[in-house]
Amino acid sequence: MTYLVEKWIRKKELIKIGLYVQTCGHIEEVLWQVCFLGFPCDPDDEKCKNKVLGLRNNTSELLKALKSLAETHNSNELRDIIERIEEGKETRNGIIHGALFFINENQGDKLFKHQNAKRKPEYEWVNYEDPIRAEYLDVALAHADSILGDALHVLREFTQLSDRTPTG
Repeated sequence: MTYLVEKWIRKKELIKIGLYVQTCGHIEEVLWQVCFLGFPCDPDDEKCKNKVLGLRNNTSELLKALKSLAETHNSNELRDIIERIEEGKETRNGIIHGALFFINENQGDKLFKHQNAKRKPEYEWVNYEDPIRAEYLDVALAHADSILGDALHVLREFTQLSDRTPTG
């Protein structure tokens, strides 16, 4: 079966986008598990449990919690991961929430379309409509894969420090 989106994006780019989306999802899951281990909660403390569990659904709050853990544990590796995630946030949001279209199939150019509502006192709408090269996805995927590898390393370290086991 051919899907409508394949009219605008070649299958090999769609596969890379899918790999990127899943890699980002796994980064968030692994880093949430780091928080789970780093902020131990008494099983009877509903407020603490809900706060840690809620981090899985809020990337901004997850990053804040990770910053706190990085300071508490003096983890340069975790600080580096956080910095790389923050640097790539616009790329991540564009690939995950944006729409790509071919401009010139021979050159591999795409039109990147993404509307972003920046939260300030009031919403400010920002439109992105920039041509990008097909290699953009390769770079973004390699960057995310590197972050995931480092996040798994941090998770192993936190697992060794903890008597808890991450769930998921």
